[in-house]
Amino acid sequence: MTTKQKRILFGAVAVILWLALWEILSHVVGVYFIFPSFTQTVSAFCRLCITGNFYFTVILSLLRIALGFVIGTFSGIALGALSHLSIAAYSLIHPVISVIRSTPVASIIIILWFFISKDLIPIVIGLFMVSPIIWQATYDSLHVKNRELTELADVFGLKGKKRIKILILPTFTKYLLPAVVTSSALAWKSGIAAEIITYTKNSIGYEISNAKNILEGADMFAWTITVILLSAAIELLIKLTVRRMQAKWV
Repeated sequence: MTTKQKRILFGAVAVILWLALWEILSHVVGVYFIFPSFTQTVSAFCRLCITGNFYFTVILSLLRIALGFVIGTFSGIALGALSHLSIAAYSLIHPVISVIRSTPVASIIIILWFFISKDLIPIVIGLFMVSPIIWQATYDSLHVKNRELTELADVFGLKGKKRIKILILPTFTKYLLPAVVTSSALAWKSGIAAEIITYTKNSIGYEISNAKNILEGADMFAWTITVILLSAAIELLIKLTVRRMQAKWV
């Protein structure tokens, strides 16, 4: 048996053991409307999956958070490039980035709630969570220089697009693309947290909050599983895209 096969086997066994423990603990506790069993959760999840409202809610949450992620990515790249080109710009931007990084997500959500519509908060939170990571990756990538490649480009007189492809793109993708993967997961979790705190209607966060308030533990767990599955799917999709881009650019 290969190492990869062993990892798959042990991973499957571990998952089965944890699910069995979940089922046992639920029956031991016996308060199913707060701590439902695995089978109850799966039943609730299947019930949700056959309703149109489930897919409508999922799509709206995905669109909100994806919009924040995209805006945050492009703004992070733009600000990172600007910070690289100008010391004054770096001096202005860096303190703001540091404040955003240091402030708890819940605090940012509550502060934003005073100034903008709660429907926009998941978008803005995605922007705030993603842009600092992308800014740092962009700034770092532009500051790293490979002397050997630079000399090689000078010897062959490479300019314009060819020089950018040889000198900038390899380092840029090395720093930026992993940052995109990391920030996508953070944007998703933060966006769902914003929906939960602000009780954003037609959202996954709203459904989690509502299930908690009416003591529908199975539904709450089912929506949480939805978040986890979507997070895994998004991360896998972005990783595959990143690999293709690295193979094409580097």
